[in-house]
Amino acid sequence: MNTQITEITPVEYDLEITATADDIQPRIDAALKRLRPQIDMKGFRPGKVPMGIVRKLYGKQAAVDVVEGLVQETYERTVISEGEHQVLGSPVITDIDYEPMGDLKAVVRFGVRPEIELQDLSKHEVTKFVHEVTDEDIEGQIENLLDKQGDWVPTEEPATESDQVIVSLQRFDPETNEPADEQIDDLTYSLADPRLDADLKAVLVGAKSGETVEVTLPGEAARAENEDLPEPARFEITVHEVKQKDMPELDDEFVKEFTEGRIETVDAFRDDVREQLIRSWDNASRENLEQKITSKMTELHPVPVPESVVNMYLDAFVADVKRRNEDTWPAELDEGAFREENREQAESVGRWMLVRDQFTEANGIEVTEADLDDHLKEMMGGDTQVDFSSMKKFYQEYGMLDQVRSQLMNKRLFDALIERFTIVEKSRDDFAPTEE
Repeated sequence: MNTQITEITPVEYDLEITATADDIQPRIDAALKRLRPQIDMKGFRPGKVPMGIVRKLYGKQAAVDVVEGLVQETYERTVISEGEHQVLGSPVITDIDYEPMGDLKAVVRFGVRPEIELQDLSKHEVTKFVHEVTDEDIEGQIENLLDKQGDWVPTEEPATESDQVIVSLQRFDPETNEPADEQIDDLTYSLADPRLDADLKAVLVGAKSGETVEVTLPGEAARAENEDLPEPARFEITVHEVKQKDMPELDDEFVKEFTEGRIETVDAFRDDVREQLIRSWDNASRENLEQKITSKMTELHPVPVPESVVNMYLDAFVADVKRRNEDTWPAELDEGAFREENREQAESVGRWMLVRDQFTEANGIEVTEADLDDHLKEMMGGDTQVDFSSMKKFYQEYGMLDQVRSQLMNKRLFDALIERFTIVEKSRDDFAPTEE
């Protein structure tokens, strides 16, 4: 048996395997001998079926199994065990030529990790948005919180842009001016909803409970944006109820109830909202920065991505779709088309993985067991009522420890990248649309 490894691209190699019938036949004979004791056939004692019959009945399948095993064994011995290539992903048999009792020729293609020369990142800028939380931000957030706690109550006043209306809707035929279908009752429109049709909103704002208004829909504004809308028709809208939001008063009593006693005063509540907003902006800024760094790193290092890696991520995308659909592939979705549509993304993710791993190794970034313990203790926040070893065991048993380790590793990776790039801070308002 002979093997030969040929470079196809800097990240793709072919292992060619050739074997004669004399190389293969002893393996087939041995496989049939191992199979013989398991065969139970009428007219023969168990395990005593003549080898001629065993060969006739099972020889072809045994040959196929032996050849597949031989190819896998040869690949593992020649490529994996030798350790000369940093293999990525799963190999693919691109060609196999074999007939029982004949010679074998097979080609196995495998991907390898490319050589990556890391760039001097200090020469490159990455923008980071910063935002100083203002009193206006805090009051806006509090107003949103109060709004969510408010109740809709009926009013006899005309509807305003912040109200709700409960209506009945009757469409009329454009040609006969007769009711076109059954009246639709108990429709609720929020007049503050930006998705509400502008013409519909125009007739509802100012309407009072008990009034009937008319409108032609779709209106001119909607038709100007979408020519495919149906022909306009007249609608009669009866307003049954107008509701205003009854907002709770921001006082110490509300604060205590809303925070379940955690905060007792309005001033302390505003301080807490400020801290939450600062954390929220910081997290959003960090996430945006990490995305930009990822894109910049792959842009600066346009390394080729092995097909095996692309397929590995495409397989992961497919598995994710199945997971979200009760482990079945949606009948209406063509898997081949899905893979093709997501190929560019899989290649991009694969390229980032290659560059990330190279940077991590070159800079000695790691998470030790002591690092992990320190991080877990930090997560406990000084809670002395929880035993550390018990918590760690809990994380271990439920498969969460690797996730925490990965998160910590990711943070250290980006901390190191942020140190090396030139970070330019900008107000979020200064970002151009293309920078988002």
